[in-house]
Amino acid sequence: MHRKFIALIVSTAICITSLSAMPARADDNDTARALAGFAALAILGLAIHRARDKDDAPTVSHVAPPPINHSVRPRPLPQRAARYNLPGKCLRNHKLHGGPSRLLGLQCLQSNYRYTAQLPQACRLRFDGGNFSRTGYEPLCLRERGYRIVNK
Repeated sequence: MHRKFIALIVSTAICITSLSAMPARADDNDTARALAGFAALAILGLAIHRARDKDDAPTVSHVAPPPINHSVRPRPLPQRAARYNLPGKCLRNHKLHGGPSRLLGLQCLQSNYRYTAQLPQACRLRFDGGNFSRTGYEPLCLRERGYRIVNK
């Protein structure tokens, strides 16, 4: 709308200035020339307007994604996947071969983990705990076999 208005003002100003530059005589021939000039300017303005309309890029509308409902709680893992989550509170420091080592204690696992009997025997380790021997599982060995230690 603004372009059309500005084009009209500019073309009118050009026409008026061309009329004032003409000598002041009343001739039918001069009036016809002036009308032909106005018509030529109108045709030229229309051609420019149509060319600009073709150059305009199509309007792209962006649709916002629907809002995410954060109040929905995630579903728990299925049993076949949750059985690979070992309780992190069973990971303790024990003295093994003269130095401290972190192991998952068997007694803690039996009281906090349902699938203790299915743990791999290759990761099971018996060590001397002073007056008695203890059993534990090496975390690195269990991680290599797909188990995770989670803090619950």
